[in-house]
Order: sequence, then structure tokens, then C-alpha cells
Amino acid sequence: MKTTLKMMLVACAMVLVSGCGESNGASNSAAAAPAAPAAPAAPKPRYSIKDGLEYGYEQGISEADRQKGQAAAPITMISYLGRRGDSYQVMVKSGNVRTVAECTKPCEFAKMYVFIGDRFTSKENMRIGPEVLVSAAFSDAMQGHLEQLTGQQKGVATTFWVDGDGKRLIVADASTSGVTR
Repeated sequence: MKTTLKMMLVACAMVLVSGCGESNGASNSAAAAPAAPAAPAAPKPRYSIKDGLEYGYEQGISEADRQKGQAAAPITMISYLGRRGDSYQVMVKSGNVRTVAECTKPCEFAKMYVFIGDRFTSKENMRIGPEVLVSAAFSDAMQGHLEQLTGQQKGVATTFWVDGDGKRLIVADASTSGVTR
């Protein structure tokens, strides 16, 4: 929304400026005609790096961390599990712990499912704003910047999804899973 508004303001400013040149009394039909608004540029992905089917997102460095000598932000690698209807899922892995986040457009809240190994341990709901890393991943997913995580089991392409109650990470045949890119 903000990008579209900025694009409209820039287009309006260009139209206003085009009519401000020196005038010799002759009418300038090109300046009088309304300019066609420029097509909005596609938003750039918010991830910093891509490694296979994982995307790296950086969190800002706090002033306290800077004072401790930290020069760079840590990168959190996130995988895109896919979309079902208006729901999107992404996953963060840290060792044996997997956290799957799910949101439904417009993604103001997310369900967070935590697994240790293959065992479900907890679920919580949280508000996500632009400062939350998964918010950037959801934004990229909705704009089509992320490729869905897939795998192979017994020679069959598979996808991953946490079921409705959050207690199972489903591995399904990619051709019949209902999970879309």
C-alpha cells in the first residue's frame, strides 16, 4: 500500500514538474496531456541470502549489541512450506528444534508450532509486526519470492505442512498434497 502511494506521488510530481519549464507563449500539448502513471515496481525480496531452499533474514543490531562490539546481525534461515487457501507456513530449524509459523492473510497474527525432533511440544499464537523475522518471510511468500521446500521419500517428491491442530508435521506426495506454491 505504501509503495503504491509513493509511486502515485512520484507520478504526480513528475506531471507537475513537466509543466514548470520556461514558456515562450506557445502551448505545449505534451505537457498538458496527463502522463500515464508508471507501473509499480515489483517489491524486492526481503531475504538477504538464499541457500538451496532456505532463505536468510537479518534482524537489526541493537545499540547494546553494537556497544558490545557486534558488527553484523545474525542471519536466521527460514524455509517456505507452502500455502493452503489463504494460509501460509514457514519453518525455522535450530538443531533438533523446528518452529513452524502459520499465518492467514493479512498476517497480523501467527500460530507458532514447536517440534523437538518429530515430537510436537507446544503451540502459541502471537501478533507479528514488520519487526518480526517471520513477517518478512510471509511477505516474500505472498509476493511469490520463495520456492517451496520439497523433499524425496522413496523416490516421490514430497511437501511438508503442519496439520490443523499443530500436532503433526505432514509429509505428503507433492502432486496430491493440496499445498500450493
